[in-house]
Amino acid sequence: MTLLAANRKQLILETLHSDKFVLVSDLSKQLNVTEETTRRDLDKLEQEGLILRVHGGAHLKEGYGDFIPVNLRKMLFLEEKQSIASRCIQLIEEGDIILLDCSTTVLCIAQALRQMAIRLTIITNSLAIAGEIAGKESIRLILLGGEYSSTLNAFMGNTALRELDSYSADKVFLSCSGINAVNGLCDHNQDESNIRQKMIARSASCYFASDSTKIGRNAVYATAPLSCIDGLVLSQPLNAKAKLLKEELDALNVKIHLSDL
Repeated sequence: MTLLAANRKQLILETLHSDKFVLVSDLSKQLNVTEETTRRDLDKLEQEGLILRVHGGAHLKEGYGDFIPVNLRKMLFLEEKQSIASRCIQLIEEGDIILLDCSTTVLCIAQALRQMAIRLTIITNSLAIAGEIAGKESIRLILLGGEYSSTLNAFMGNTALRELDSYSADKVFLSCSGINAVNGLCDHNQDESNIRQKMIARSASCYFASDSTKIGRNAVYATAPLSCIDGLVLSQPLNAKAKLLKEELDALNVKIHLSDL
Protein backbone atom coordinates (compact mmCIF):
# COMPACT_ATOMS: atom_id res chain seq x y z
CA MET A 1 0.00 0.00 0.00
CA THR A 2 1.33 3.44 -0.98
CA LEU A 3 1.62 5.87 1.92
CA LEU A 4 0.32 9.42 1.82
CA ALA A 5 2.94 12.18 1.57
CA ALA A 6 2.50 13.20 5.24
CA ASN A 7 2.94 9.60 6.37
CA ARG A 8 6.01 9.18 4.18
CA LYS A 9 7.51 12.32 5.71
CA GLN A 10 7.01 10.97 9.21
CA LEU A 11 8.50 7.59 8.33
CA ILE A 12 11.52 9.23 6.67
CA LEU A 13 12.20 11.34 9.76
CA GLU A 14 11.78 8.34 12.06
CA THR A 15 14.23 6.36 9.92
CA LEU A 16 16.73 9.22 9.96
CA HIS A 17 16.53 9.64 13.72
CA SER A 18 17.19 5.92 14.06
CA ASP A 19 19.83 5.39 11.36
CA LYS A 20 21.12 9.00 10.93
CA PHE A 21 21.45 8.43 7.17
CA VAL A 22 19.29 7.00 4.38
CA LEU A 23 19.92 5.92 0.80
CA VAL A 24 17.27 6.84 -1.78
CA SER A 25 17.25 3.29 -3.15
CA ASP A 26 16.60 1.72 0.26
CA LEU A 27 14.05 4.32 1.28
CA SER A 28 11.98 3.97 -1.89
CA LYS A 29 11.64 0.24 -1.25
CA GLN A 30 10.66 0.87 2.35
CA LEU A 31 8.04 3.43 1.30
CA ASN A 32 6.87 1.42 -1.72
CA VAL A 33 7.26 4.40 -4.05
CA THR A 34 9.55 5.28 -6.96
CA GLU A 35 12.99 6.73 -6.35
CA GLU A 36 11.81 9.93 -8.06
CA THR A 37 9.03 10.30 -5.47
CA THR A 38 11.50 9.62 -2.66
CA ARG A 39 13.84 12.32 -3.97
CA ARG A 40 10.97 14.81 -4.05
CA ASP A 41 10.06 13.92 -0.46
CA LEU A 42 13.67 14.43 0.63
CA ASP A 43 13.91 17.72 -1.26
CA LYS A 44 10.83 19.02 0.57
CA LEU A 45 12.26 17.99 3.94
CA GLU A 46 15.49 19.81 3.09
CA GLN A 47 13.52 22.93 2.13
CA GLU A 48 11.86 22.77 5.55
CA GLY A 49 15.32 22.74 7.14
CA LEU A 50 14.91 19.29 8.68
CA ILE A 51 17.54 17.34 6.74
CA LEU A 52 20.47 17.78 4.36
CA ARG A 53 20.57 16.08 0.97
CA VAL A 54 23.63 14.43 -0.50
CA HIS A 55 23.99 12.56 -3.76
CA GLY A 56 22.16 9.27 -3.33
CA GLY A 57 20.64 9.97 0.06
CA ALA A 58 20.14 12.31 3.00
CA HIS A 59 21.26 12.81 6.59
CA LEU A 60 20.21 14.73 9.66
CA LYS A 61 21.53 18.27 9.95
CA GLU A 62 23.92 17.50 12.82
CA GLY A 63 26.51 16.39 10.37
CA TYR A 64 27.43 14.15 7.48
CA GLY A 65 30.03 11.62 8.50
CA ASP A 66 29.30 11.96 12.23
CA PHE A 67 27.21 8.82 12.45
CA ILE A 68 27.44 7.27 8.99
CA PRO A 69 29.46 4.03 8.92
CA VAL A 70 32.36 3.94 6.50
CA ASN A 71 30.75 1.14 4.46
CA LEU A 72 27.94 3.59 3.56
CA ARG A 73 30.15 6.66 3.17
CA LYS A 74 32.37 4.96 0.61
CA MET A 75 29.34 4.55 -1.67
CA LEU A 76 28.67 8.29 -1.83
CA PHE A 77 30.23 10.57 -4.48
CA LEU A 78 32.34 7.64 -5.68
CA GLU A 79 33.05 9.04 -9.15
CA GLU A 80 34.05 12.38 -7.64
CA LYS A 81 36.32 10.73 -5.07
CA GLN A 82 37.98 8.56 -7.71
CA SER A 83 38.70 11.61 -9.87
CA ILE A 84 40.19 13.40 -6.85
CA ALA A 85 42.31 10.32 -6.12
CA SER A 86 43.64 10.31 -9.69
CA ARG A 87 44.80 13.91 -9.21
CA CYS A 88 46.33 13.15 -5.80
CA ILE A 89 48.55 10.36 -7.08
CA GLN A 90 50.11 12.83 -9.52
CA LEU A 91 51.48 14.62 -6.44
CA ILE A 92 53.19 11.47 -5.15
CA GLU A 93 56.80 10.76 -6.12
CA GLU A 94 58.91 7.64 -6.20
CA GLY A 95 60.28 6.85 -2.73
CA ASP A 96 57.81 9.08 -0.85
CA ILE A 97 56.78 8.28 2.70
CA ILE A 98 53.10 9.15 2.91
CA LEU A 99 50.51 9.21 5.65
CA LEU A 100 46.93 8.31 4.73
CA ASP A 101 43.97 8.93 7.02
CA CYS A 102 40.88 6.70 7.28
CA SER A 103 38.55 8.77 5.07
CA THR A 104 36.79 7.15 2.13
CA THR A 105 38.27 9.73 -0.27
CA VAL A 106 41.77 8.70 0.78
CA LEU A 107 40.79 5.03 0.45
CA CYS A 108 40.31 5.80 -3.25
CA ILE A 109 43.91 7.11 -3.33
CA ALA A 110 45.15 3.79 -1.92
CA GLN A 111 43.12 1.88 -4.52
CA ALA A 112 44.69 3.97 -7.28
CA LEU A 113 48.21 3.50 -5.88
CA ARG A 114 47.77 -0.28 -5.89
CA GLN A 115 47.51 -0.13 -9.68
CA MET A 116 50.80 1.77 -10.03
CA ALA A 117 54.38 0.54 -10.29
CA ILE A 118 55.80 2.90 -7.69
CA ARG A 119 58.01 2.41 -4.63
CA LEU A 120 56.50 3.99 -1.53
CA THR A 121 56.10 3.72 2.22
CA ILE A 122 52.49 4.11 3.39
CA ILE A 123 51.61 4.72 7.03
CA THR A 124 47.92 4.55 7.92
CA ASN A 125 45.44 3.79 10.69
CA SER A 126 42.88 2.53 8.19
CA LEU A 127 42.24 -1.19 8.05
CA ALA A 128 40.52 -0.72 4.68
CA ILE A 129 43.60 0.95 3.22
CA ALA A 130 45.86 -1.72 4.69
CA GLY A 131 43.70 -4.34 2.99
CA GLU A 132 44.13 -2.56 -0.35
CA ILE A 133 47.90 -2.21 -0.06
CA ALA A 134 48.79 -5.53 1.61
CA GLY A 135 50.67 -7.78 -0.77
CA LYS A 136 51.83 -4.94 -3.04
CA GLU A 137 55.56 -5.66 -3.09
CA SER A 138 56.70 -2.18 -4.10
CA ILE A 139 54.87 -0.55 -1.18
CA ARG A 140 56.09 -0.81 2.39
CA LEU A 141 53.02 -0.77 4.62
CA ILE A 142 52.94 0.40 8.24
CA LEU A 143 49.60 -0.01 10.05
CA LEU A 144 49.10 1.99 13.24
CA GLY A 145 47.69 0.15 16.24
CA GLY A 146 45.16 1.29 18.80
CA GLU A 147 41.52 0.71 19.57
CA TYR A 148 39.57 -0.54 16.57
CA SER A 149 36.49 1.46 15.51
CA SER A 150 34.02 -0.59 13.46
CA THR A 151 32.25 2.62 12.36
CA LEU A 152 35.47 3.99 10.87
CA ASN A 153 37.12 0.64 10.07
CA ALA A 154 40.29 2.12 11.55
CA PHE A 155 42.46 2.18 14.67
CA MET A 156 42.09 5.22 16.90
CA GLY A 157 43.01 6.51 20.35
CA ASN A 158 46.15 7.20 22.37
CA THR A 159 48.10 4.19 21.13
CA ALA A 160 47.76 5.29 17.51
CA LEU A 161 48.71 8.85 18.47
CA ARG A 162 51.84 7.69 20.33
CA GLU A 163 52.88 5.48 17.42
CA LEU A 164 52.63 8.43 15.03
CA ASP A 165 55.33 10.18 17.06
CA SER A 166 57.74 7.48 15.84
CA TYR A 167 57.33 8.37 12.17
CA SER A 168 58.20 11.19 9.80
CA ALA A 169 56.45 11.51 6.42
CA ASP A 170 56.97 13.51 3.26
CA LYS A 171 53.24 14.02 2.65
CA VAL A 172 49.90 13.43 4.29
CA PHE A 173 46.66 13.05 2.36
CA LEU A 174 43.48 13.52 4.37
CA SER A 175 39.83 14.43 4.04
CA CYS A 176 37.90 15.50 7.14
CA SER A 177 34.30 16.65 7.68
CA GLY A 178 34.70 20.15 6.28
CA ILE A 179 36.81 23.15 5.43
CA ASN A 180 35.86 26.81 5.87
CA ALA A 181 37.51 30.23 5.91
CA VAL A 182 37.10 30.81 9.65
CA ASN A 183 38.01 27.49 11.28
CA GLY A 184 40.02 25.75 8.57
CA LEU A 185 39.81 21.95 8.66
CA CYS A 186 37.21 20.57 11.05
CA ASP A 187 35.74 17.25 12.16
CA HIS A 188 32.62 15.83 13.77
CA ASN A 189 34.62 13.10 15.53
CA GLN A 190 37.24 14.00 18.14
CA ASP A 191 39.30 10.83 17.65
CA GLU A 192 39.54 11.48 13.92
CA SER A 193 40.44 15.11 14.56
CA ASN A 194 43.23 14.11 16.96
CA ILE A 195 44.69 11.59 14.51
CA ARG A 196 44.63 14.08 11.64
CA GLN A 197 46.27 16.78 13.77
CA LYS A 198 49.12 14.40 14.57
CA MET A 199 49.44 13.23 10.96
CA ILE A 200 49.77 16.84 9.82
CA ALA A 201 52.40 17.50 12.49
CA ARG A 202 54.45 14.46 11.38
CA SER A 203 54.41 15.37 7.65
CA ALA A 204 56.43 17.87 5.63
CA SER A 205 53.45 18.62 3.34
CA CYS A 206 49.69 18.36 3.81
CA TYR A 207 47.12 17.81 1.06
CA PHE A 208 43.40 18.07 1.76
CA ALA A 209 41.29 16.04 -0.69
CA SER A 210 37.73 17.34 -0.72
CA ASP A 211 34.52 16.39 -2.47
CA SER A 212 32.07 19.23 -3.11
CA THR A 213 29.98 18.63 0.04
CA LYS A 214 32.83 19.61 2.39
CA ILE A 215 33.56 23.08 1.02
CA GLY A 216 32.36 25.75 3.45
CA ARG A 217 31.16 23.18 5.97
CA ASN A 218 31.85 23.61 9.68
CA ALA A 219 32.05 20.95 12.40
CA VAL A 220 32.50 20.94 16.15
CA TYR A 221 36.23 20.02 16.36
CA ALA A 222 38.84 22.36 14.89
CA THR A 223 41.43 20.04 13.33
CA ALA A 224 43.90 22.45 11.71
CA PRO A 225 44.08 26.04 10.44
CA LEU A 226 44.27 26.72 6.71
CA SER A 227 47.93 27.64 7.15
CA CYS A 228 48.74 23.94 7.70
CA ILE A 229 47.60 23.03 4.19
CA ASP A 230 50.02 22.98 1.26
CA GLY A 231 47.51 21.89 -1.35
CA LEU A 232 43.77 21.44 -1.82
CA VAL A 233 42.66 18.73 -4.26
CA LEU A 234 39.16 19.31 -5.65
CA SER A 235 36.88 17.96 -8.37
CA GLN A 236 35.68 21.44 -9.32
CA PRO A 237 36.78 25.07 -8.80
CA LEU A 238 35.66 26.94 -5.69
CA ASN A 239 32.44 28.77 -6.51
CA ALA A 240 31.10 32.18 -5.47
CA LYS A 241 29.78 30.78 -2.19
CA ALA A 242 33.36 29.92 -1.22
CA LYS A 243 34.72 33.39 -2.10
CA LEU A 244 36.09 34.07 1.39
CA LEU A 245 37.70 30.62 1.57
CA LYS A 246 39.35 31.18 -1.82
CA GLU A 247 40.69 34.55 -0.67
CA GLU A 248 42.16 33.03 2.51
CA LEU A 249 43.78 30.18 0.56
CA ASP A 250 45.24 32.59 -1.99
CA ALA A 251 46.68 34.76 0.80
CA LEU A 252 48.40 31.68 2.24
CA ASN A 253 49.65 30.55 -1.19
CA VAL A 254 47.76 27.27 -0.88
CA LYS A 255 47.72 25.68 -4.32
CA ILE A 256 44.44 24.26 -5.62
CA HIS A 257 44.74 21.11 -7.74
CA LEU A 258 41.71 20.22 -9.87
CA SER A 259 40.80 16.74 -11.02
CA ASP A 260 39.66 15.89 -14.56
CA LEU A 261 36.04 15.14 -13.58
